[in-house]
Amino acid sequence: MTDRRSVKVIDAVRLLVGSGVGMLKAKRAIETMLSHGEIAMHLPAVDGLTKLAKKLRNAGVNVNKLASDTVDVRALRVRLDMTREQFAIRYNLPLDSVTKWELQERQPDRAANNYLRVIASEPEVAALSQLQDVD
Repeated sequence: MTDRRSVKVIDAVRLLVGSGVGMLKAKRAIETMLSHGEIAMHLPAVDGLTKLAKKLRNAGVNVNKLASDTVDVRALRVRLDMTREQFAIRYNLPLDSVTKWELQERQPDRAANNYLRVIASEPEVAALSQLQDVD
């Protein structure tokens, strides 16, 4: 979360424009960040993300990178002490997909990988989110 009072708006907009974001998009992004406290955006031409992040922090903007690494499904399942079938059932995943992810015949798509991250960090919450009352 960014402290709105300490943001140097013009500097932040200029830094975003310098990283390949259009002027209007950069302005709107900073405005949204100021009103909501945070934003998520794609930076198209960033070679030195660490350097840009430091400059943005100096302008009062906190920067975080979204995780993009693929979850190791087998390691996660083993850590949770489940068979493939138990894992698939508990988290409402197709068994065929779990098998292919483990054998690395296929990578989880972005949505599945994000769900796997939730399972990795909060397995009980993820399991509960799949339950429905039986009438």
